[in-house]
Amino acid sequence: MNDASLSEDSQPSISLFVDTNFFLQLRVPKELRWSDILPNGQVVLIVPRAVQKEVGRLKSDGNSRRSKRARSAAALLMRIAESPEEAEVVQERHPRVELRLASRSPATSVVNSELDPNNPDDKIIGEVLGFQAANQGRDVRFLTTDSDQVLSAKHFGIRCLAIPESWCLAPEQDERDKRIAEQRLRIAELEQSEPTIEIAVLDGSENSINSLSCSVLDFPPLSDDIVNRLVSEATHRNPVAEGLDELVAAKKPEGVVDLTLLAANPLSRFRPVTEEEVVEYRDTDYPFWVESIRRCFQGLHEELAVFSHGGSSKKPLFLA
Repeated sequence: MNDASLSEDSQPSISLFVDTNFFLQLRVPKELRWSDILPNGQVVLIVPRAVQKEVGRLKSDGNSRRSKRARSAAALLMRIAESPEEAEVVQERHPRVELRLASRSPATSVVNSELDPNNPDDKIIGEVLGFQAANQGRDVRFLTTDSDQVLSAKHFGIRCLAIPESWCLAPEQDERDKRIAEQRLRIAELEQSEPTIEIAVLDGSENSINSLSCSVLDFPPLSDDIVNRLVSEATHRNPVAEGLDELVAAKKPEGVVDLTLLAANPLSRFRPVTEEEVVEYRDTDYPFWVESIRRCFQGLHEELAVFSHGGSSKKPLFLA
C-alpha cells in the first residue's frame, strides 16, 4: 500500500508528517493524547525518509537518552518496514492513529531550487511538498518542535501543528544532576542498611503527643535598690572587725591565767596577727565577701527557679 492509496473516510483524516524530534523529545506515540489534535477520525503519522536515516545515524551516538530513544525508534521503524501492512496501529479509535513510513516513490519528493538536497531539514520539506502534490485535497500537516522548520514550512505553504506541552519529555539531566541523583540513591541505601530509630512521646493510650503544657514559676530579678539595701543590711550585721591594729602589737601572754590556759592545750600556741594579714583582710577578703553577697542577691531569682523545678544548686545562697 503506497501513500496515495490511503483510504479516505467520511470522518476527518489528517496526514501528519513528523520530524526526528518526534521520536527524541516527545513521549512514545502510544502515550500521547491524540484527541488533543483530532477528537475522532484518523491520524496517519508519516515518517519521512530523511527522518528514518537520521534516526539510524543517532542510534549509534553514545549512550545518552537521545541515542537510547533513537535505538527504540529504529526498532519500531524496522518493525513497520517488515510488517505486511507496512503500518503500526498506535491507537484504535478516538481518533484512530497509524504510523507509516514515507514511500520511496519519486512522486513523493519535490525538487526545489530553494531547498538544499544535502540538508536533512530541507529533504523533509521536499517530501511533504511531494506528498501534497500527489494527494490533492488531503489534510496534510507537519509536526515539528523546531522553530526553523516551522518557518520553512510556512514559507512553502505547509500547515504546521502545534505540539501540546504535555507531550514533551522533561529536560534530560546534566552530569551534575546525575551525580546528585546517584548520591541521593547511595545515601538512601546506606540509611536502609542501619536500623531506623524513632523517638516519640506517648500518652496513656499510646497515642503520639505533639506538645506538652505545663506551668513554670517565674521569679523576677531583684531591683538594684533592693539588692543595695540587702547588702547594706548584711554589712551592718557583719561589719569590718575592729581593733586589728592593736592585735599586731600584742605580745605573748605572761599572766598566770593565760599561761595556764595555753599549758592546758599542748597543741595551742600563741602567734600575733601580722600586718600583711590585716591588710589582706581589710582590702581583699572583706570586699570580696561583700561582692559575693551582692552577686548572690542578683542571681537569687535563678536559684529559686532551679529549686521550684525540683533541682538543686551547687552554689551556696550566701557566702560567709
